[in-house]
Amino acid sequence: MQALITQYYQHTPDFPKEILLPKSTENITYLEKWFEKNVQKKICIYLPQKGKKSRLIELATKNAENYAHITSQKDEKNKEKLKTAFSQINQAL
Repeated sequence: MQALITQYYQHTPDFPKEILLPKSTENITYLEKWFEKNVQKKICIYLPQKGKKSRLIELATKNAENYAHITSQKDEKNKEKLKTAFSQINQAL
């Protein structure tokens, strides 16, 4: 998780005031210090267990799962289209 977060924020100009994580990462203190050093801004990292922020984590997780499912379905449809196209090309040759 730590590598994903640092990699993502190395390539974006927008930084939040806080980051909510669904579970603990290797070293939250390292991430906070990394942001201070690389962004010159204090960004707090939280692991919400209950309340509004916890519900935001749940919603983000569901959105990510839905996106992964939709993307997977699109990939399958594209594979089928490619198979059909290759089949038609082979028949034409």
